[in-house]
Amino acid sequence: MARRPSKPKKEKIIAQPYFFKILIGDFTTKLRVPPAFVKNFKEILPTKVRLEYDYVGRPLLWNVKMKKNKSECYVTGGWQKIVRDLDLRVGDFLVFRLVNEETLEVVVFDRTCCEKKINIETKQDRELGDNRKGKVEEEEEEEEESSESHGGDSDEEEEGRGDDGCAPASPLSSSNKHYIVHEKRLVKHEMLYYILPPKVANEAEQWTKKSALIKGTDGRKWRVVIKVRTKGYCRLDFSTGWRKFIRDNNVCPGDTVRLVFKGGRDNLVEAQVPSRVSRSAN
Repeated sequence: MARRPSKPKKEKIIAQPYFFKILIGDFTTKLRVPPAFVKNFKEILPTKVRLEYDYVGRPLLWNVKMKKNKSECYVTGGWQKIVRDLDLRVGDFLVFRLVNEETLEVVVFDRTCCEKKINIETKQDRELGDNRKGKVEEEEEEEEESSESHGGDSDEEEEGRGDDGCAPASPLSSSNKHYIVHEKRLVKHEMLYYILPPKVANEAEQWTKKSALIKGTDGRKWRVVIKVRTKGYCRLDFSTGWRKFIRDNNVCPGDTVRLVFKGGRDNLVEAQVPSRVSRSAN
């Protein structure tokens, strides 16, 4: 008698591991994970996790620690920075999803019962300037030494390439093309480097670029390195070369800079300083 084949075992389907938290009391130093969630998913709960937040189509990332104690679990190391960056307040409603053993996603709602509007750029302006000042100055000094050794003739070299691949130069052709325009009043740390808002970086297609050629109203040009920063959360900086552009144009904190992203082979960005703060006489 032939042996019947055994039926394949059905795999146990586990529902997506979600949990929510309403922020009350002292939540600024640590966040308690619901005990029921810990019980159901204790085997896959990590001790270190990457927390993701979707900001204008770009993921912001933080590395946090999860401290376990019998049936309890807390999000601790790195949580205080998340509270500051996302401007979390009493009454905010957070929905978490454990994507895998390394990733935890979060969506934030406020008291209006709608997803919270968060301005990450403003918080970067306030908190990141002093932390990176020393490192950026070192990068800029190296860049200056390199440019000085070439006699500062980078403008002539760029002029020699012609306008092939760049935005059309004639007013008529330029008016028929849509360019991304970004205008901002600069703060102190933006004398050293400039953080592009994620929405601008997306629309101007800057995430894949290595550098940009900034062109002033007087025709001078500056090559600026574009760097993707992933520490803390993902962002895009105008880095090496930016400080030289600021200094050569006598730009000070409080001045407004307008950037017009024209793209092309050199990733051309036209820069204007439409308004300046009054300079006190010495």
